[in-house]
Order: sequence, then C-alpha cells, then structure tokens
Amino acid sequence: MSMTHRPQIWLTGTGLIRKDGHHDLWENIRCHHGRRAVFRRLVERCTRAAARRPFFGRVYSFHSQPSGSCPSLDWHVVVGANGTLSGVVGTNNMSTVFRVSGTVAKGKFHLDGKEIGGSGRTGTIDGQVRSADGWLIADISNVTGPSQCNNHTVTVQWYRYDAGTSGNG
Repeated sequence: MSMTHRPQIWLTGTGLIRKDGHHDLWENIRCHHGRRAVFRRLVERCTRAAARRPFFGRVYSFHSQPSGSCPSLDWHVVVGANGTLSGVVGTNNMSTVFRVSGTVAKGKFHLDGKEIGGSGRTGTIDGQVRSADGWLIADISNVTGPSQCNNHTVTVQWYRYDAGTSGNG
C-alpha cells in the first residue's frame, strides 16, 4: 500500500501556508473523518481572511437590494494591480451606469464614479466588509446633481459566518 504525501498546512493571518512556504488552494485541503468541526472553523476563518484581502484579477459582481429611496444597484468591480479597483455600478435596471475606479487596502475601499452619458454626475463610495458579521457597508456620497442614493448607506451580506456551528454537519 503506497502512502501519498500531504503537506502540513497552517492557517495564518494572510491565509493558508504549507510547510514548504507555498500558499495552498482550498481544493488541497481534505476533510478527514472526525475532523469536520475543525475543518469548518478553518474554512470560516479563511473565508473571513479572503474577504479582507482581495486578489489581483478577482471580479466582484453582485446586486444590492433597494433601501430607502435608493433603488437596487448592480455592481461589477475588478481588482487590479496594487489594490486598484475599476468597474461599473448601475441603477434603475442598468439604465443609469457609473464608471468607477479607486483603491482597496486594509479591508477598506474607496471608489470615485462618473456617470456614463446622461448629465455626467460624479460621486464617491467608501466602504468595507465588517469581519465581525460579514456585511459589506458602502457609503455613497458627494453625488453631483439629483440622486436618490446620495448620502445613503448600502449593505450587502458578503459572507455568512455562523459562530454557533456545531460541526455535526
């Protein structure tokens, strides 16, 4: 019977590190019998770490529900080199679209937006993903011209962390 070598893996503040120093991918982690609770906690911690540290080339595309006077928003943002962000945010079923660009660092992001076509309105979005509960909080402000979303906070459940997980699943 042959034994397959499996590298030892540690969870660090920046993700998973193998004993040989290489970053490992999620797919290389195996769940062994009797270790489901440990594995689940490992996945939850890695999910929270990944939410705080976006990767180059990753695309964040999501829909935020209407709240207050602000209609639903459709977001498509790409992480570039050195924490740069670029993309679009659309409203009113994408009939109004803002081109956005900015930066992300230390779990917080800033976007400057300019309306494509229309009256050319501009605005800013500042936000973060709260590690305590996994909600993305985005403050929309400084919109020039009329806007139902100016000085409005958008919240989106970015990931779910269940502190009460028993490990029996």
